[in-house]
Amino acid sequence: MHELSQKFQWRLNEANFLSEAVQEAVRCWHVLSWTYPIAYYMDQKTNLQLFKEQQGTLENFCNGLQSKLDFDLDKLGDNKTRQEVIHYTRTSAQYRKNLVEYIETEISF
Repeated sequence: MHELSQKFQWRLNEANFLSEAVQEAVRCWHVLSWTYPIAYYMDQKTNLQLFKEQQGTLENFCNGLQSKLDFDLDKLGDNKTRQEVIHYTRTSAQYRKNLVEYIETEISF
């Protein structure tokens, strides 16, 4: 982070978006990995198809966030790239949190 801050003349807290994005990607993949056994053991009376669609959307967010993080570091100097990563991280985090809340409150086995 210090090297990136120096390279792009950012304050240290301005480089934290990368760390937050990586941490969110890990959280998304972790939640996604748990959705498969949850779907397997779900009561078939519940809306399994809707859950699988939500699972697919989370997978798209995981892949999208991963692709936002797979780039040449020189592109980080571009403010547009930085803002895209920040926005996608926030959107992914919100979707993940909503899915976890849905699992905790609406799904029965």
